[in-house]
Amino acid sequence: MNAVVFGAGAVGRGLIARLLVRAGHHVHFAEKQPKLARALNSHGCYPVNMGSLGLELVRPVSASASTRPVFTALNQAACVFTCVRVENLFDVGRLLAAYVSSPTAKRLQVVVVENAPHAGRILATIIQDHTAVDLTHSPLFVQGIAECGIPDVDGTIKPFVPTLCNGDRDGFLIVPKQVEPILGQVQGVSYTSDIGFDWTLKWFCHCALHAVVAYVGLRRGYILVKDVMADAEFCRELGTLIVRATSALSERYGRSSDIAARFQREVSSLTAPGMPDTCLRVARDAKRKVQPRERLLEFEALVHGHPLLNEAIQQASAMANESLLAKVDQARFLTSHLRTLLCRARRACVSL
Repeated sequence: MNAVVFGAGAVGRGLIARLLVRAGHHVHFAEKQPKLARALNSHGCYPVNMGSLGLELVRPVSASASTRPVFTALNQAACVFTCVRVENLFDVGRLLAAYVSSPTAKRLQVVVVENAPHAGRILATIIQDHTAVDLTHSPLFVQGIAECGIPDVDGTIKPFVPTLCNGDRDGFLIVPKQVEPILGQVQGVSYTSDIGFDWTLKWFCHCALHAVVAYVGLRRGYILVKDVMADAEFCRELGTLIVRATSALSERYGRSSDIAARFQREVSSLTAPGMPDTCLRVARDAKRKVQPRERLLEFEALVHGHPLLNEAIQQASAMANESLLAKVDQARFLTSHLRTLLCRARRACVSL
């Protein structure tokens, strides 16, 4: 089977392509950075650093950054994955809209692996806005859920340097049951008939838990997540928080044993010796993590304002405000710079 993966970043290279190539499938990356696309296409492979598990060479793969090669790859693909961050879905949507509007387009199952609920519906709506083809309620755009440890990407883009690190965790991908006939049995890929509940587990047991640990750890002066989890006082408070969250989630969704087991697994992963994740990496996009109906605020409502969570949200809010101020200052600088350029342009035109 051929697959197209939009986004050759941490999730795309570190997890999705690696799992598919292991199963004998060929992956073509649609990557907006031409330098990275050329490098991947030239070498046809790349290494992944799996911590104590060693290096894993992922091959063969191909890549492109321009529309025509991506269209060719889509015509040969049975499945498409996106892992580009939600804010970049608009670029993917416009490209896919152009593809589905072409006379040679084929029906594609698109698995949208973004860190937002209803991402499949979001992408379908974006495409609908740019094409006459009715895709708003299409079953071809479905949500995927990825957890790939704590990968990070080296901005220098050296494909033969192991730039991705998953610690000692292999990672996994959860997709709706309807994708199983296309992908078949792939190690690390599991199928669910209730993507909503699995997303709930991802959101609260993984995302929110990880964010709380990082924010509180950052405030208390820790650098590594595993060091935060070595703080006995913190872990007692975290245990109280998890009990409250488990109870509240069980009342809402049932399946208390599944929820408790997932929390236990996540805590174990955060205390793993090979866990190289930093508190700062998790908190680097603080403004997004404290938006209404997202990780920390929704988690706070779920456990009724636990002090530990308040501390995390205060830390996140402070970082968000600092980030926002930095963006405002940057915008002012760019505006001032643009005005200067316009003045120079006007003077040049007058002199002519």
